[in-house]
Amino acid sequence: PADSVVARMLDRPLEFVPGTSWDYSNTGYIVLQLILERVTGRPYCDLLEERVLEPAGMTDTGCLFFEPVVPRMATGYVRADDGTLVRAPFDHSIHADGMAYSTVRDLFALDQALRAGQVLSPSMQTVMNAPRAVEGWIGDDFGPGLTHHTGYGLESIHRRPGPVDGDSVTVVGHGGGTAGWSSMFWRVPDEGIVIAVLNNVGVPPLPIEIFDILFERPYALPTVPELDPAP
Repeated sequence: PADSVVARMLDRPLEFVPGTSWDYSNTGYIVLQLILERVTGRPYCDLLEERVLEPAGMTDTGCLFFEPVVPRMATGYVRADDGTLVRAPFDHSIHADGMAYSTVRDLFALDQALRAGQVLSPSMQTVMNAPRAVEGWIGDDFGPGLTHHTGYGLESIHRRPGPVDGDSVTVVGHGGGTAGWSSMFWRVPDEGIVIAVLNNVGVPPLPIEIFDILFERPYALPTVPELDPAP
């Protein structure tokens, strides 16, 4: 449960004085879940449905629970020690740090709802997207020419050269992954572009290559991994 996770964190020393630095932490999202539930007196997943999913028309998105069956939901896979694909185990007990399901169609609907101001007002989105701390942990795998920051609830905000030398565009997004699944949701607000990539074999998605194609930049297609045939 979320309370027990936070309780274990309380016995650990701070890594830095709050407000002086930044580091990614799943526990931070769990704390936000508890704050929402304490302030409203309602479960997090009910709030998510009411405040985000319904206004955005996201009918194929929701929290994952142990018992209910989600129609058409893909199975996540990981490779066992012998190289074969096996079903990925995962825990549904805490939701705010990523235990949810969605589709690329629904993520596009979220982008459109944000543009229309249906989920957050333009002024609140400006506050959410504003760069606040440099992300030092993202390496060159995100491509050259990027700077990395965080906003409220966003993993990173990137500025990278545009199609003309010296140009730049702002990319706002968040990605995540766990055993068997990974995702990336990138938006280019000034250009009306959204890139949503989901997969169920645990390998990183391809938003950088898609980004380069859209902005007529040099790109290299990744190699396709060999997958074992289904038994």
